[in-house]
Amino acid sequence: LLCHGERGQPRSPAPFQRMVNADGSLLGTVFCPLDPGFQHYVADGIRRIATAAPDFILTDDDVRLVHGAAVSKGCFCPLHLDLFRQRSGRAFSREALLETAACTGPEAEAIRRHWHESEEESLLQLGRVIRTAVDEINPSLRAGVCVNPSLILLNDRLSRTMAGKNRPFIRLAGACYQESYNKRFPYRIDFILRQRRLLPETTEVLLE
Repeated sequence: LLCHGERGQPRSPAPFQRMVNADGSLLGTVFCPLDPGFQHYVADGIRRIATAAPDFILTDDDVRLVHGAAVSKGCFCPLHLDLFRQRSGRAFSREALLETAACTGPEAEAIRRHWHESEEESLLQLGRVIRTAVDEINPSLRAGVCVNPSLILLNDRLSRTMAGKNRPFIRLAGACYQESYNKRFPYRIDFILRQRRLLPETTEVLLE
């Protein structure tokens, strides 16, 4: 739904808010989850999928705010800045937010906390959009999430949001994509176990 880019393909002409990098540049192939038009588009697509009666729905691990670009540190678009203002009671430009958050002391710590919570809320909002769309077709249809390392601390809440009245389930991250990964196999096993430890025993777990 969000993806890490269209792999060299022409950029979609859809008029949704693109994610904005920390340096102010657009992440041109990725949409912001807070855009109402994008949320409507996602809901329509999920309803179509649910109508096909799949066994379950599982979002990809690219449903996230941090992507491959070096300047990708989250989304700093106007929608995210406004959500931050609503939650913190303070309005910042992108530049002022980054400058203040980089400082030390209680104020900077509070700013960082509110910003992190705002980013998490944007993905939880998208999760609620997906769950609502599924429920309109079949409340018993299970919907889960794929873990992304940037969302380790959010995955439990996001999976419960997506699950609705059903049992939450998550696909953990742990694939070895390159030949060099045979040297890192012990690390991957440890990474999988750490992910599992952060989840309740009641959550069903799948492996990548």
